[in-house]
Amino acid sequence: MTSNTLSEQKRIPELMQALHLPPGPYDKTIPGGPSSLIYGMDIPVPKPSAREYLIKVKATTVHVSEVQADVCDGDSLASSAAAKTATTPTTTPTKATKFKTHGPIPGREFCGIVISTPKEDHSSSTGPLFKVEDDVIGLLDFSHDGAAADYVLATENELARKPQNISAAEASTVPFASLTAWQGLFCYANLDPDDGPCNRPADGPLRVLVTNAASSEVGRQVMRLLQCRSLFPEHCAHMMGKAGKAAESAVWICATGTRDEHEYLQKTLGADAVTAGTDIAAAFRENGWDPVDIVFDCLAVGGASLRQVHSPVVVKDHGHVITPSRPPSSHPEKPAEMEEQAEIRTRNLTSEVIRAKPDRKQLTAIAKLIEKGVLKAAEFLRVEDLLHGREALIQAERASGAQGLAVLRVDPALD
Repeated sequence: MTSNTLSEQKRIPELMQALHLPPGPYDKTIPGGPSSLIYGMDIPVPKPSAREYLIKVKATTVHVSEVQADVCDGDSLASSAAAKTATTPTTTPTKATKFKTHGPIPGREFCGIVISTPKEDHSSSTGPLFKVEDDVIGLLDFSHDGAAADYVLATENELARKPQNISAAEASTVPFASLTAWQGLFCYANLDPDDGPCNRPADGPLRVLVTNAASSEVGRQVMRLLQCRSLFPEHCAHMMGKAGKAAESAVWICATGTRDEHEYLQKTLGADAVTAGTDIAAAFRENGWDPVDIVFDCLAVGGASLRQVHSPVVVKDHGHVITPSRPPSSHPEKPAEMEEQAEIRTRNLTSEVIRAKPDRKQLTAIAKLIEKGVLKAAEFLRVEDLLHGREALIQAERASGAQGLAVLRVDPALD
């Protein structure tokens, strides 16, 4: 019988290596980001509460935007954690107390191995859902430190079993992009993952526009989900004047990308139509494309491009415009943006920014789709050791700005 902790076989140390931001408070006038990160080997190993798993991290994927957000929000995170501690006693160190020695540890998505299980599950007849030595992947919320460290804490809802057909480094890239794509389609756009036929509008195939699909990991996962026949089964229609039935695609997908990306978008990701035009509304007019039911905007540039996808030429009334990130407007009361908001209200459009949240059931479904080959881990991986994480993220920021990321190998011996 497996014990509830690996401490008998492998002693859990008191200190660990970690990549972290400096302790707060932060000077809001000085730009933060990857250059502020510090690699240390004297960070206290977190102590799990009665409902938390202790995970030995194999690999983590850190996003530049996540590090920038932690620098900007460090003070508010500390205040929030302090208030929580005052009302809810816990044995788990909070970000507020950790700020005395180090700032936030980034790395919301990770792959690792279960070291100890929640004490509250030990008396249960079934025990904890995840057992000691299970390989898991996870997406953490913002209430505790991330996985750019030897050990991390996670609740049951933040975990799923690792897909068996990919490496730990690949697995660490799966949770955020895949959950963003899944929740965008099945939560924000109100599609049903359990009843594919109901996702088809009465007037024909579900029509979806995905912008920047080839260059965005979220966009690629959206395209793959839309190609999944278990989620979007083909529609069988009777052939006019002939016996038998003809299969009709459940989804029509239009994707935007550079001309060099068109072959990849069509042959690999399954786009039905592509455009390299910067004026999306004009491309729809010129090609005679009907407006879509859903716009999944992965371009994340805001301004004129964002207003274009709200055009009645591009998206139907009562349609959905969803995006993983949307830069704040520097002029929120500009006439053009006020007109956009008025059009959204008048046409009953849903226009939202996706905030991916941990969800065990959804992540488990995603892991199964990866094992079936429907979804894939991030392509074009470059993996760096945690020791070199700061430099890797600085390079990622220079190359891709806030959209950059780095895959960090925390413990290569466990892969």
